[in-house]
Amino acid sequence: MQTKTPTKPRICFALPGINYIAHSPRCLSTLPILQHLSQDFEVTLVFRSLLEEQGLPCRTLTILDRPDPTANSNGYFTPLDPQAAWDYGQQIQRFAADHRGQFDLVIEKEWHLLGLFAQAFRRQGVAGLAIHHAEFTQSPGQWRGLGILKNLPTILFRRWLPELRRGWVRGCQGVITETTQMQHFLRESGYLAPTTPIYAIPNGIDPQIFHPQDQATARARLGLPQDQYILTYVGSLNRYIQEPGPLIEALGQIQPKGVVLHIIGDGSKRGELEALARAHQAPVTFWGRVPQAEVAHYIAAADLCVAPYRRELFQGGELTVASLKVPEYLAAARPVLTLPSPRMAELLAEGPRGFLVENTTPDYCQFLKNPPPRAQLQQMAQRIAAQPDLIPTWQQVAQRYQAAIQPHLPLLAGSATPN
Repeated sequence: MQTKTPTKPRICFALPGINYIAHSPRCLSTLPILQHLSQDFEVTLVFRSLLEEQGLPCRTLTILDRPDPTANSNGYFTPLDPQAAWDYGQQIQRFAADHRGQFDLVIEKEWHLLGLFAQAFRRQGVAGLAIHHAEFTQSPGQWRGLGILKNLPTILFRRWLPELRRGWVRGCQGVITETTQMQHFLRESGYLAPTTPIYAIPNGIDPQIFHPQDQATARARLGLPQDQYILTYVGSLNRYIQEPGPLIEALGQIQPKGVVLHIIGDGSKRGELEALARAHQAPVTFWGRVPQAEVAHYIAAADLCVAPYRRELFQGGELTVASLKVPEYLAAARPVLTLPSPRMAELLAEGPRGFLVENTTPDYCQFLKNPPPRAQLQQMAQRIAAQPDLIPTWQQVAQRYQAAIQPHLPLLAGSATPN
């Protein structure tokens, strides 16, 4: 039977380290892009498996034949021993062999074994791009609980993994980063061949959800006091890249009058953080996970939003991820408290949109001894609201993805040229 010539280029967008759940940050920063790319490309989304099926905007495939009953509730799959990595690599190889004729280009998003999926398709004659967020100084749980002799293969695997990743990524036609900082790191470290194109494309926002709202109205909606000084953190409670623990400790130590912290989100270490707040008698309210549309109301109710990242995880202490929360905070016209770094200085314009404080308990204690008055924060919010084009929308981000994709597509007879 003759194969029908596709009318659009066929793109595979792969998240092989994700068992799909709608609230995963990896998904929240991917699905809005694909909704726009689907207008000009035939897009297929690939996950390891599906833990739920809501919110998928396009054709979806899974690498596993069925959901993994042992999958973490946060959706991430992180094989930390060589046998698990080898077994999953074989599954990926079989997936690539089964689907090699269905795609013109694969785009593999950051995960523990970045580049392995693209390598499998490269062996089948399909080109690939990698979305590379960061090179971390350690893997999650890198050495925890490992006896040297008994676990020598696992220890060696984790030590060699950065070089394995580098070899897989170097085989890609191009790399997409979230920040110019990561782009510079890849260039200056010699991570890639000098001729490999690198495209820096940040995260975006949905302007229908994240836009300026009246603070008093948001507080009334949520039943929050109008006179409180509210700090708000939205994000993961896994205590890996994002770590609100030092701020909780500082609030307990200083006990600033009228200041409270609201935490919106969930994760594997939520219980630890709740215990930390109790131990320090810190004024913290944990709201758990709420729908994204509701998140915007919690941000609107805030005086100051926080983004506490762990600098020590990144090579050279340089934050190379774009952050999903900070653009959303700013789009909602709220000033931000986060750590000093070139990326955050760009977003906060060196101060007018927020405050740069190291994510340590002593530094937060110093900040909380004399926090900026609410009137000052309200003036900052007004200035941020006066810059409606400060953060790109997902549609604008998709346009930049389209420009990055186009040079790497094969010439397709009868294919439509994307607008």
